[in-house]
Amino acid sequence: MTEPAIRLFRAEDRKDVIAAIADLQEVERALHDTRRPGSECAEAYFASLRERIEAGGGAILVAEIGGAFAGWAACFVVSDDNPAETPDSNVYGYISDVYVVPSQRGRRVSGDLLAAAERHLARGAVRRVRIGSLSANRPATAAYARNGFEPYEITFEKRIGGDVP
Repeated sequence: MTEPAIRLFRAEDRKDVIAAIADLQEVERALHDTRRPGSECAEAYFASLRERIEAGGGAILVAEIGGAFAGWAACFVVSDDNPAETPDSNVYGYISDVYVVPSQRGRRVSGDLLAAAERHLARGAVRRVRIGSLSANRPATAAYARNGFEPYEITFEKRIGGDVP
């Protein structure tokens, strides 16, 4: 079995990453009614992500297996000014996205992408790394837990007023 190779994003990866964003969005859309169709937002999400990465010392990482696109992850540094948090908690690395193509799932590609993101963020001297997920995305949350992440804060939601779909 060929091991995944993780590298930095290149311009020729754009098409694969945009398609992966759209696919991930559709997965999340099936889990929660707040998500728009991937085809409607993938390009804008990618543009927004690139801005956050450029501003926050981040990276888009690409996984390849046998030279073929196998997945991607994005990470950047966040600087908050929450007076209730410690200084090392106010500046942290954030992994905003992790995606593995369906045919490559179960091969630890997500773990390799997470580890590469952690290494990239550690170069920026952050001591904490956070990651978010829809709570209903059990495969993602299980992968994060397998790779050493623990719940930090949990957001609860309740719909009120108006029509509920």
